[in-house]
Amino acid sequence: MVKIVAAVLLQWACADSEISAMFAKSVGLLETDKKPQHKHTNRHAKSHNQPSLAEVATDTICSNSGIYKATWAESEESDALNVAPPADYAIELDSWDDASMTLLMTELKTMFTTEHACWPTDAGHYGPFMIRLAWHASGSFRSSDNKGGSVGGRIRFFPEADWPDNGNLDKARSLLAPIKTKFGAKLSWGDLYILAGTLAIVDMGGPCTTFCFGRQDDASGADSKMLNCDPSGDVGSLVRCDDNDPDKFSQDQQGLIYVNAQGPNGDPNPYMSSQDIKRTFSRMGMNWQQTAALVGGGHAFGQSHALAGEAGDVKTAGFEGAWTNNPTEWDNEYFQALIEEDWEAVETKVFNAQVAVKHPLHANIQWQTVNRTSVFKDTMMTTADIGIKAHPDFSLHAVRYASHLAALDSAFREAWELLTTRGSGWVSTKRCVQLEDFY
Repeated sequence: MVKIVAAVLLQWACADSEISAMFAKSVGLLETDKKPQHKHTNRHAKSHNQPSLAEVATDTICSNSGIYKATWAESEESDALNVAPPADYAIELDSWDDASMTLLMTELKTMFTTEHACWPTDAGHYGPFMIRLAWHASGSFRSSDNKGGSVGGRIRFFPEADWPDNGNLDKARSLLAPIKTKFGAKLSWGDLYILAGTLAIVDMGGPCTTFCFGRQDDASGADSKMLNCDPSGDVGSLVRCDDNDPDKFSQDQQGLIYVNAQGPNGDPNPYMSSQDIKRTFSRMGMNWQQTAALVGGGHAFGQSHALAGEAGDVKTAGFEGAWTNNPTEWDNEYFQALIEEDWEAVETKVFNAQVAVKHPLHANIQWQTVNRTSVFKDTMMTTADIGIKAHPDFSLHAVRYASHLAALDSAFREAWELLTTRGSGWVSTKRCVQLEDFY
C-alpha cells in the first residue's frame, strides 16, 4: 500500500518557527485529539434527521420530464419547457420586489430538505448536490479567452450535460425546475444554479454572504462545444487535453471539469496529481491559496458516490464516502483530517463492502486513514485530495486552514466568488443581495 506519512511533510514547514509550530500541531505531533472548530450557525437543524413523510415530494426528478424537465439534448433545444432567455434580462431583474425575493429563497430552502425517493439526499440535505451543480456549471471557465463558466446556463445542454464529470447532475437541475418555472424569465438558469449552491453553503453554516444576479442565459449549448478538447467530438473520451493544446483548456481530460480525482489517467500518485491540480486551477486564474481553500472548503460538504440512487447502485464519481464526519455542516475538519492523519490507498470496494456487492468488478482506488481506530476512519480522500497534502505550496495553506477556521472562511469565500462569477455574458448592472437577510 502507498502511504503518505505526515512526519515527512515536516521538512516543508521551512525555517520559519511559527510555521513549523503550526505544522507540527496540525499533523498531530503536539495535539492529536483536536476537534473541528465551529464558528457559523447551521441553519438546517432539522436536516440531521430524514424529512418526515409530510415532506416527501412526488418523485419524478429522475425521469427529466414534466415539471422536472431541466436537461435538453441537441434535438430538444426548442422544447417549450426550455424557458427562452428574455430579450433584456436586466429589465427582468428590475422587476423583483422584496416579497418575490423572499419567496424565491424560501422555495430553495424548502427544496433542500424535501426528500425524493429515487435520488436521496446526503444526510437529509440536497445542499451538497446544489454545491456540486454550481461548481460544475462554473468550472468550465478558462482564463485563456474568458470562455466557459456559469454564465449562459449551458450545463443543461449538450455537450456539458453529457460530460462524464457531470453525471447525475440532471437530477440536481430537475430539483430546480419547478422553481425556474415559477419565476420564469425573471430568473436565469445560470443565476439559479449558482444561487442554489451559494445559499446551500449559507444554509449549512458556510461563510458566503453575498449573491449577485445577472448571468444571461444562452438558448442552446453551441458555445460550449469549443470547450471540448477532443477534436474527434467524443465528449466522454477522457483523452488528455494537453495532447491538443496544453494551455487552452481548463480541464486536464476531455469530459472532466478539473482533474481526474484518482490521479493522472487514473494513476493514484498524489504528487503527480498535485501537478495536474496546479496546472488546471492556474488556467482558471486561481492561486495556491484559493485552490486549496476551494477544494477543501467544497469537500466540507457531501460525499462521493458509488452507491447512489434509490437502489443504492448508481455510480457518480465511483468513490464512496464523505470527506468529513459532518457532511452537511461547515467546518475545517477536512483539513484537520488531511494533515493530521496518515493515509493509504485502498480499493473502493474494500473500503465499503457494499460496493463489492453492487459492483464486483469496480476498480476505483481511494484513500483511507492508516489508523483504523481514528475518529476519521469512516471518512475518505481521493488521490487529488492527498495531492493537496503532497505538494508543499498547497500543504502550507492546508496546514493553516486546519488550525484557523477564520482563515479558511475568508479564503473560501473569495475563491467561491471567483469560481462562480468568471466569464462573459453578464448584464451591465448586477443585482446583488445579502443572503443573511433571508434568515
